[in-house]
Amino acid sequence: MALIDDASPSDRDFDDSPARLLLFFDGDRSTLPARELMLMETGRVLTGQTVPFATLMYVWDNREPVDTVIHHPSSGQLKMIVASSGTYRVGQWKQLERDYAADYQLAFGVPPGRLVGVGVLTDSDNTGARAYAYYGDIELLPAR
Repeated sequence: MALIDDASPSDRDFDDSPARLLLFFDGDRSTLPARELMLMETGRVLTGQTVPFATLMYVWDNREPVDTVIHHPSSGQLKMIVASSGTYRVGQWKQLERDYAADYQLAFGVPPGRLVGVGVLTDSDNTGARAYAYYGDIELLPAR
């Protein structure tokens, strides 16, 4: 894996990251503002899939410190948390452990709904850079 020099998840025009883990959650859509509901409906029409209520995305960022919460510029229902930062151990396997319920609470200010999906993403479309990452096993463990 290599970092993307110009990437910045907090900037819509440079929102790329070489490694992302996405957690998708259910929730009460009646609590959302009309703009969020319209975005979700547009997503459903374009993809044929129901858009999750909320997405918590762990990113590897160039500059922001670990545990920084980044609010996505397009949707209040997508929050990013920096899980790894900078060049430390780029090109080496790295094991990360997170308390996703606590991270969700930190990012959204409320406890999470039911976890409904998990995804990984290597993303460089905004910067036009080349990016790759290898992903190992993802384990969801009960709280300690």
